[in-house]
Amino acid sequence: QNENCPVTGEPLSVEELIAIKINKAVQPRPAGAASIPGLLQTFQNEWDASVLETFTLKKQLDTVRQELAHALYQHDASCRVIARLIKERDEARDALIELREQVKNQPSTESMEVEEGFPSEVE
Repeated sequence: QNENCPVTGEPLSVEELIAIKINKAVQPRPAGAASIPGLLQTFQNEWDASVLETFTLKKQLDTVRQELAHALYQHDASCRVIARLIKERDEARDALIELREQVKNQPSTESMEVEEGFPSEVE
């Protein structure tokens, strides 16, 4: 049919091909599946397996939903904390800038009054 390898696309020769031996006999159905009660039992087993798999998948889905809800809650809380910290940082920067401007605008001739020694209550 095709002179190229289906995987690599390289040309193939007849010597590179391997003959495949297959059993052409069809496997017979189990004896239980040959009767109506046997077929009903087979269908019941398949149905039970499908229901069990669906239950397991729904249970796993519920677990994943709970984990996702928890992760989203933590993310939201983290974003709120970060926003609060950024706001506090910006307020502190603004206060620092305002304080620096006040220090620059004060006349430098004024000196602070400092009391010498300790108060009488401390001695």
